[in-house]
Order: sequence, then structure tokens, then C-alpha cells
Amino acid sequence: MGLLERDSFLHALRRYREEAAAGNGRFVLVAGEAGIGKTSLLEEFQREDTVPRWLRGACDGSFTPRPLGPLFDIADALGGDLQLRSVEDGSRQDLFSASLRALDDPKRPTVVIVEDIHWADEATLDWLRYLSRRLSSARTMIVVTYRDDEIGEDHPLRLVVGELATQRVTRRIGLPPLTEEGVRELAERAGVVVDARHVRDLTGGNPFYVAEVLAAPDGDVPPTVVDAVLARIARLPDDARQALEAAAVIGARIEPWLVDVVAGDARTGIDTCLASGALLPEGGTFRLRHELTRRAVEEAIPARRRTKLHAAVLQSLEAASIRGGEPNHARLAHHAEMAADTDAVRRHAPPAAKRAAELGSHREAAAQYARALRSAAGLDVESRAILTEGLALELSLIDHWEESTDAWRSALDLRRSLGNAEAIAADLRWLSRSLWWLCRGAENQAVAEQAVAVVAGRQPSPAMAWAYAHLGADRELRSMPEEAIELSRRALALGEDLGLDEVVAYTLNTIGCARLSRSDEGWDDLERSLLIAKATGAGDMAGRGFANLYQFAIDRYRMREFEWCFDEGIRYCEEHEIGMYAMFLMASRAQALTKLGRWDEAVALGRSRVAEVVSPINRMHLLIPMGAIGARLGLADAEVSLAEASRLAEALNEPRWIIAASVARIETRWLAGRPSEAIKDGERALALAVEAGEAWPRGEVSVWLSRCGMAVEPAPGLPEPFARELEGDARGAAEAWFKLDAPYERAMSLVAAGDEESLRTALEIVIDLGAEASAAAIRRSLRELGARSVPRGMRATTRANPHGLTPRETEVLSLLAEGLPNAEISSRLFISERTVEHHVSSVLSKIGASSRTAAAREAARLGIVSPR
Repeated sequence: MGLLERDSFLHALRRYREEAAAGNGRFVLVAGEAGIGKTSLLEEFQREDTVPRWLRGACDGSFTPRPLGPLFDIADALGGDLQLRSVEDGSRQDLFSASLRALDDPKRPTVVIVEDIHWADEATLDWLRYLSRRLSSARTMIVVTYRDDEIGEDHPLRLVVGELATQRVTRRIGLPPLTEEGVRELAERAGVVVDARHVRDLTGGNPFYVAEVLAAPDGDVPPTVVDAVLARIARLPDDARQALEAAAVIGARIEPWLVDVVAGDARTGIDTCLASGALLPEGGTFRLRHELTRRAVEEAIPARRRTKLHAAVLQSLEAASIRGGEPNHARLAHHAEMAADTDAVRRHAPPAAKRAAELGSHREAAAQYARALRSAAGLDVESRAILTEGLALELSLIDHWEESTDAWRSALDLRRSLGNAEAIAADLRWLSRSLWWLCRGAENQAVAEQAVAVVAGRQPSPAMAWAYAHLGADRELRSMPEEAIELSRRALALGEDLGLDEVVAYTLNTIGCARLSRSDEGWDDLERSLLIAKATGAGDMAGRGFANLYQFAIDRYRMREFEWCFDEGIRYCEEHEIGMYAMFLMASRAQALTKLGRWDEAVALGRSRVAEVVSPINRMHLLIPMGAIGARLGLADAEVSLAEASRLAEALNEPRWIIAASVARIETRWLAGRPSEAIKDGERALALAVEAGEAWPRGEVSVWLSRCGMAVEPAPGLPEPFARELEGDARGAAEAWFKLDAPYERAMSLVAAGDEESLRTALEIVIDLGAEASAAAIRRSLRELGARSVPRGMRATTRANPHGLTPRETEVLSLLAEGLPNAEISSRLFISERTVEHHVSSVLSKIGASSRTAAAREAARLGIVSPR
């Protein structure tokens, strides 16, 4: 019996499989809500096509997942080298490479199905990203399913899907609900007479919900899916229900021998479940038809019996591992907790957390540490401190800084009760770091000083080296370079004596930043720091190295020269799961794009990231360029963004951030024709800049205050563009900005020149950038000069479009509406895929569309394409 209303999707899968068989690998994203029919679609696809080699893996939602579970499922099915590597403690990169080799079979095409990646651990998502980037010439088709209605803004899969969608090999399928006609036909097939519209309204057209409702007893239409599931199960004989209950407790992948052990001799019951469709065969294992079914069954089991079943599963799996099997600590920890077996939780949760952390699955690691701590009441203080520190570190790596801070405080209390000065100092340093990411400047500084006080006067140790290194970094961030260098050199000497490569990399980075803050020297220190960090595998230090090097390049308008730093840094941070530095680099990128005049890209990047759950530091870093661009474009929420950024900067209490936020607010008031307010707000920023003694921040705040009418004397040593404008050579400043590839800054210096020719050139620049508010301010100046024929509004081609799309963006939107992927748009328009990606991001941002499908609908509404 064929699927309803799914022919077009089956046809698409067939076409993608043929393309893969021809050596053009495909990565297919199949999305839809729970029960929409993703699994049924793929089962039908597999049923009709026996040519390829079929492999399956699944992500388990019943417990904190085992990292790389789907990869290990496939390794078990394939055997050979991949299976050997999966049970060894080799590197993740080697395992990924082995999987790619195993999946690309020259003899016949391979189709890999990975289901429910919304439950995937981070390592599995990394594996899928790895494969997607390398499939272009493989005879392999990878199909992944996920619930798009269950990935919120902070879900790690949201970003991954966005990245996968940009790959040339990627294709997307979104399964819609059944129509009323589809519900009616399904009821007719089942021999049930129903009100199709009522059932459609009740179920939302979800095929699973519909099927379960139709399978319920005549006249009984349960109000929920759980009721429908239980009504169906109630008709099974006792032995089948017992087998099904055991299967539901076991999880997504159900081993027949385990059901026998847990439920007694369950062969008859399993046969009944298979015959009724309650269980489905899956290679040598079973699975329930749907995870919703499994959960409904498990939750309906009386609590006491459910606990006993989990205990039986735990005992059986532990016994199997003792006999020589590889223990799945993540799975065992889940069953241990559900069985209320605290000793078993203590045995399995810590190693599960450790392995997850090694594989880069930091969310799963944090969950396992939290599980271990829930059962830690009987542990000694030292063990509880170690678990709490593990939780705190993993929480920081997933950007959960509030929770991380709380965990570090708890760990610190435990360490203080033990009186171990070295451990206390280490936890104080980590706590200070968390407070910095939360923009709690005063607390961060105080805690950093406490860490040094604890180890001062003691024998040299790693804790002492780190305490001085961290305090040195704090002083550098507070624009105290001499003290920063002194503290860092002391830490550097300790690090070299003790053989601590991470301390060496960290302190060299701080020294480089401190030197650059007062001169153009220090680049060598930063680059040496980065080389050491990468060579020694110090991922966190390397992330910091990329972030600081790229940020200083942006501050000095050397963005193009250090483009490599962003590209390499993002790759490195993603591969090593250093989320906070990856986000920092993205915020720096938005700032670089702003200075380069690529505002559409900056806004698209900023909007996609600022909605995510990010640390206050990274949020502030994004809000400043977004607020500045918004003010220039005339967006109403620009001042709100900048007010928040200023609040965070003041809480952090670091001069550079306070000045950066203040400069953006000064410009906003100048654009609004309120220069006196700008001067009032900017005086403190100028005083901070003078005290800090850093030339670039001082030059920036000085020229903006000068443009607002404040008399500002040029200070010695200011960078050329600032010095020229403050000395009265605004045209020379504009020429300097032109050489630095900074179009907006060039325009503002031309405005400062004040003559009609300069103002008209500035107006052309800002109109081309789309800066309507800036253009309005320049027109005011032209009219005050008595200029005639002042251009009004945006360019006609852009103004004619209600969303302000450029002609090129309109072309891109029309091709999006045709359903073309980026690769085909690139071919049609003779532009690079990277450029297409930038245009797509800009289009989605401008029209307020959350997806390509939504953009197509808007294109039809605008009349850019005919509605389908």
C-alpha cells in the first residue's frame, strides 16, 4: 500500500540516489514534525530500491546519547577497519576519516540513513558536517531526518542545518501534513468512517496521529496521541504487552536477547508485537514504530515496575560488558539513574562524561556530569569537587556561563573545605574567567586577585603560573599594559620552568596584546602564541589566539591581510568544539564586514547569531556593529541595541569596550541632529581613552566629538586618518581611509571637509551603502550650504522594491523561488557560491524570511515570480 501525498518526495529521493550513484554524492535533509512520516518515507524508498548498499544509524532520545552512536551502529553493521577503530581509543579525526572511506564503496552506491538527528550529540553533528564537506565525488547518499519543530533558537542543530544547507551536495525535503483529502483516503483504506475534517483538525494532519486515531476502537477518538497509542496496545495479549514494555524501557535500539532477559521468555510476545506492527525489525534488532509510541508505553508503566525493568536492563548490560563487550557508559548511566541505583550511576556517568568530552560532545558531557552529581551524596569531598569542576568546565564550553559560574562556586566551596591551596587557586581562576564572560568586571577582577593571593609566597606550581597569567590578562584588558607585561613575564618564566606549554601560549598572547595596545609591535608574540597552542593541542589557547589576533587586525583596519585568521580560526574552533571563541570570531567578523562596507553580510551574520544563547561578552560584541549599522540605516531599534551594549560594557568596566559602545552612540546622536547630547556622552569616553593611552580608540572618539562641534586637539601618535582630520586635513583623512578600504569612514571624513564637492561624494558613498540616516544628515549639510539639486532618497532600483532589495538581490530571490540551491544560482548568475551565500543571507534578512521556502512565498507576493 503506497504512501499518501508523498510521491513527489519519493521521486526526489530517487533522483538524488541516481546522482549519487553517478559519483555526485548527496546529503539529504528530511525535516518534519514527529509522526509526519519521515521514517515511513525512507522505508518505502528502501523497499523499492535494492541496488544500493543500505546502512542505518539512529540517534536515541531515551537517554543521554552515547557520542557518535549512529557512526558506531554503522561500524557494527560494516565490520572491518571501521569497527576496529570504533572500539579503540583513537582520535576522532581518524574515526571520521575511516567512516568516509568505508561509506564510499567503488562496487556499488551506498545509502546511509541517520534518523532523528535532533537528538544527536555534538560529536555526531560534527561527523555529519565532516561527511557533507567531502561527499562531492563519492558514490554515497546520506539521508538524515530531524524534527524541525523541536529545534529552538538555542538548539545546536539549528546552526548545523544552516551550515549543511550551504553545501553543494545538500538537498532538502520538508514533509507537510496530510490534507483533508489525504485523511479521508487513509480512513477509507482502514475501513473506518470518520469526519475527515474533524480528524484533520484534531491531529493537524500528522499521519502518525491520524493513523493512531483511526486504529483506536470504533467510535473512540482519543483526545491525545498517548490515548491512541495505549488504546491500541491494550488489545495485545499479556505476554505481548510485557515484551513491549520491556522493549520501551530498553530504548530505541532493542536487542532480542535483552528483551528475553528483562521480560522472561518473550519470544511469543515479540512475535505478536511484530505481527501487530507494534515492533518493527531493524537488522538484528527491533524498534518501536515511533519514539512517541515508545515514550507513551514507558510512561504508562507503573513507577515501581518501571524502576525494576530499568534495573534488569542495567544488570544485563553490565553483565554483557563484563563478558567482553564494550560498555556503553552513557546508556548504562541512563538505566542506572532510572533504576535509582546510585552506585551504578557513579560507575558509569563519570566515564560517560569523560568520553563525551573527548569526542567534543560537550552538552552530553555536561548532562552526564550533572547526572553523576545527582547521585553524589555519598561520595567523598574530593570526588564531588572533581565532578563539579567537570560540570563547570563543560557548561562553559557550551556558553552556559551563569550555570558554569554557579558550578565553579560550588567546586570552590568544596576545595576550601579540603584546604588545598593549589586547587583553590585553580578554581578561583576558572571562576574569574566565567565572571568575565558574564561582563561582571568588578567581581572578575577581585577573584583574579584572590587567586594570586592564595599562591603568593608558595613553591612554584602550575596553579601559581596560571594565577599570574590570568591576572596579567585582566590587567591587559583594563588597559594597564606595563603591569600586564610584568605579570605575564613572571607567569611565562614559571610556565617555561615547569614545562607548561599552555601557560607559555597564554602569556605570549597577553604580552602581544599589551604591546600592540601602545604601538605596532606585538604581532610576532601573538603569532608565536598561536603556533605553540596549535602545535601542543591546546585548543582553548588556540581559540584565544585566533580571536585576539583577528580582533587587533580589525582594530588596525588590516582585515584583508588577516582574512586567513578568521577562516582558519573558525574551522579550528568548530573542529575542536570551542564554541565561545567561535562566537567571538563571528562577532569580530561582523565588525570587519561593517568596516569594509559589506553591511548586508554583517547584518545577516549578526541577526543569525545574536538570537542564539551567547555569553554577554559575545552579545555585546555583536550588538555594537549591529547597532552602528542600524543607526546608519535608520532602523528604529538601533539605539536600543546600543543602549544594551553600553550597559554591558559599563558592567565589564574595560576601557576599550566602553569607548567602542560610546563611539557608536555618539554617531547615532550626530545622525539624529543632536550633537550636544553626543558631546555630553562622549566626554567620559574621551577621558577614558586619554587615560588608557591607546591611539586607535582615542583617535576614533576624538574625531567623532570633533564632528559634533567639540574642540579636540590632535594628540601625538594618532593614526594617520584621525590625525589628518583633527589637524584640518579632512580630505587627506578621506584618502587615508580609502587606502584602508573603509568606505563609510572615508565618507564621514569627506563630510567633515564640509565643501559641496566632498559632501556630494560622501552622499554617493552612503547611498550606495544603503545608509539612509547618514544620507539624510549629509543632505542637511548640503542644504545649509545652499546646494541645489540635492539627490533625494535611495537609488530608484532599490527604492522601487518594498524591501530595499538591490537588483542583484532581486535576481537571487527569483532563483530562490524556483527552488534552486546555491550551486545552481552561482552557475546561473556567474558568481561564486560564497557570494551567493552572502546574497541569500542578505535577502532573507531584508524580507524577514526564516527560510528559503518563506522567501519563495514572499517573492510570489511581491510579483517577482508567479505563485505556484
